[in-house]
Amino acid sequence: ITEPMRTWRLAAAPSDVDLAFDLTFRARTQPFQMEPSMIIHKDGRLVIAYAHFVQSGRFDGWIEAGRERFEVDGWLGERDRSWGARNPSGRVKRGLHIWLPIQLPEVAPWVWIHERPSGRRTNMSGALRPDGLGEPDRVRDFSYELDIREVAHHRILDRSRVAIASEGGEALDLETELMLPM
Repeated sequence: ITEPMRTWRLAAAPSDVDLAFDLTFRARTQPFQMEPSMIIHKDGRLVIAYAHFVQSGRFDGWIEAGRERFEVDGWLGERDRSWGARNPSGRVKRGLHIWLPIQLPEVAPWVWIHERPSGRRTNMSGALRPDGLGEPDRVRDFSYELDIREVAHHRILDRSRVAIASEGGEALDLETELMLPM
């Protein structure tokens, strides 16, 4: 930690796995804590009790993989921190779980939802986090359309459309499409 809640340095020296890096993360948004904190009981016992926050930033430095070196200059990314107790299997709730950290030039939307298999939403948290460390604008509503296809035993997301509405009156509509490796 170089400057608490603002700047971190991450470094790894070359090793037998042919990977090394020296990166600096600089916050571009304020930290945003997911609400409510996750507390889940199953069969009368506590299986999950944790708090969580996220923060968007820019990375500078370099990464070496094998014999290739990549210069990192202002890459957008996310810092994700949680603490507390979690079920080691991670299989507590069934249904749809969307974890959506997005990096755009002027704003870093972040949304988390859980819906039961019936479609009933049980949790939602998120914010539109402005570049420049401004106040996060909490998400009021989130809707989506997902185009998913089955391939063998897997599901592949071909396209999505999401709409995010904030408490401050902002609206963000986004579309995604599958990008295959080149």
